[in-house]
Amino acid sequence: SSLYAGKHPSSWPSSSGYFRFGFYPQGNGYSVGIWLVGRSENTTVWTANRDDPPVSSNATLEFTTQGRLLLRTEDGMEKIIANLTMSVSVDAASMSDTGNFMLYQNRTVVWESFNFPTDTILGGQNLSGSHNMLISSVSRSNHSSGPYLLRMQDDGNLVAYANNPAELDPSDAYWATMTNGWYFSVLNLNERGVLAMYSSPKFHQEKVLANLSATGNETMIIYRATLDPDGNFRLYSHQLERNTISHKWQILNDECDAKGQCGLNSYCSSRGKDTECYCYPGFTFIDENTKSLGCSQNFTIDGCAARKDLVIHYNITTLDNMSWAGDPYSVKPNLEKEDCKKACQEDCSCGGVLYSDPKSCRMYRLPLKYGKRHGNITTTAFIKFILGSTISPPPETSQILISEGNQSLILTMGLSLGSVTSLCFVIAICSFLLYRHRVQNYEKLSENKSSVLTEQFTLRSFTFDELDEATHGFQDELGKGSFGTVYKGILPGDGKSKTIAVKRLKKVNAGETDQLRTEMTVIGRTNHRNLVRLLGFCVEGSRKLLVYEYLGNGSLAYFLFNMNKRPVWKERARIALDVAK
Repeated sequence: SSLYAGKHPSSWPSSSGYFRFGFYPQGNGYSVGIWLVGRSENTTVWTANRDDPPVSSNATLEFTTQGRLLLRTEDGMEKIIANLTMSVSVDAASMSDTGNFMLYQNRTVVWESFNFPTDTILGGQNLSGSHNMLISSVSRSNHSSGPYLLRMQDDGNLVAYANNPAELDPSDAYWATMTNGWYFSVLNLNERGVLAMYSSPKFHQEKVLANLSATGNETMIIYRATLDPDGNFRLYSHQLERNTISHKWQILNDECDAKGQCGLNSYCSSRGKDTECYCYPGFTFIDENTKSLGCSQNFTIDGCAARKDLVIHYNITTLDNMSWAGDPYSVKPNLEKEDCKKACQEDCSCGGVLYSDPKSCRMYRLPLKYGKRHGNITTTAFIKFILGSTISPPPETSQILISEGNQSLILTMGLSLGSVTSLCFVIAICSFLLYRHRVQNYEKLSENKSSVLTEQFTLRSFTFDELDEATHGFQDELGKGSFGTVYKGILPGDGKSKTIAVKRLKKVNAGETDQLRTEMTVIGRTNHRNLVRLLGFCVEGSRKLLVYEYLGNGSLAYFLFNMNKRPVWKERARIALDVAK
């Protein structure tokens, strides 16, 4: 059995004649599908291989003896209409009065068009499982895949999206039943006109979206729910006896809510039932006849990547009651309107700004996506566009003309300047070497003095850092005299520390250093029970210190003149004799 695109028979009717399966005109050729027969216009409800180009009038559709439904084109190409496993052999086909085209094997349905919906479901048809979505047509006359999708999701939500179904993004959603977690898994339109979502048999939940159940004697009604080319999901009733089509229910009251109506860099504006697409100021439609392609600027200059000598001139236009989708690349809080506009003007990345109270300035890059303008939107938009560009003049450079007469003068001055520079360099090197030699001699002199003192008497040579640490930074002062100040300190030892008295001498000049050295030699060699013992010294540059053993009872002066513990005259006489020895 065969059907022919350009001659009779071109289709197989249902028993009532309300539905037909076969070739129907589309574009400049024919497509294979199912349609509801109308008195003035047919309504296509399913298309096979919808994204294939139309075939010529010489194409045939053959139901082969091997049980295959094949489309043969004029150039000999074959296209399978129904995908079946190799083990299945079809022996019958029928077009039902419900609009379902079915293939049978031994009176068992092995394939049906209801399982592969395009943009429409009919009474008795479901969206569920792996066949859970509708994709809109490009237009009412072009049934190729369009830009909108309705999906019965696994999370129990029925969601409408703009964009390709293979690239679904939550930001592309524009309508949803908001029934997440209710376990709905099936969208069903029954033959009485009830459109509802159902859960699996385990949960027995139901949510009715629309109920158009017929009343009275009007039984000849066919219901269909279609995701139309404008992105609105509508429920229709076809009264067959009257041959009328009525639109009964829809998901969107404002058609501009369907994202993508007007394409990139444009916005949708609605007044009542009328909607219109507009380009932003400074932009023009890519194709006036297909406004869904969006708009573009006349200038394609990237402000951030423009040549440095290129001056780009911008203008900013204000549009009230505007919104668009996407995430801003920058949000600047607490800015007044004019400051927000200025921030976009000065930012080469900024293509548009949405300003809303309280003082929120959100900056976006181009292209601007899903624009919408409506009176109930309180956001103000600033659109920046390029007016043109100019090339900035290069900086003026003065030219110096050199004649042959003064070339020798320039050469002489150059040589003289070079000689002076070299001489200054040599003087600097010699000065540095002389300074370093004197520093080394001074360091050797300090070392020699310390070594001589050590060799002349058995005193310990301390470093300044050792004594600074022993006295905790010279904090505990014991007394002060005309030659210096005495501090208490503690020297660490092998298992036992030693308390000392450190006398930090005032500045000693070069002549007094030799005298100090002589006194240290005498005191260091003297061992008298009435004299405090000198333990060591420190000589580091101008810093000179003497280290004595510490007397816990204080000095002789303290004993003699202490009002509380003054010694008797006999004891005083003994002390005087001992000192004189």
